[in-house]
Amino acid sequence: MRRLGLALALLIGCLVNTSYAEAATGQLLRDDTGLYPRAVRLQHSGAANGRVLASVVTFVGNADGIGAIYESTNDGASFAQVGTVADPSASGGKGLCCATLFELPQQVGAMPSTRQ
Repeated sequence: MRRLGLALALLIGCLVNTSYAEAATGQLLRDDTGLYPRAVRLQHSGAANGRVLASVVTFVGNADGIGAIYESTNDGASFAQVGTVADPSASGGKGLCCATLFELPQQVGAMPSTRQ
């Protein structure tokens, strides 16, 4: 019985993959706070197809939340900030949370399709 247990342990040891993946590398979108990251690769936007858009929530002034929007035109190798989204009625530590990106291949309610 002991030999069976040893043989089983050796077999399992041989089956376990002991190789290690390399650590992910890349560019930080921000040097300061960047919460709730989101990304989308455009597929229904004509000439913009293939671009990667990313967003994070960050804070300005008296901790008002804004969504910072970034774009990559080289498969995510680098990003540049291209805009922000803010709640104009929020101030004093209130405001936007969890900016999310969507590409709309078809109309949704009053929002038009991005398909080109």
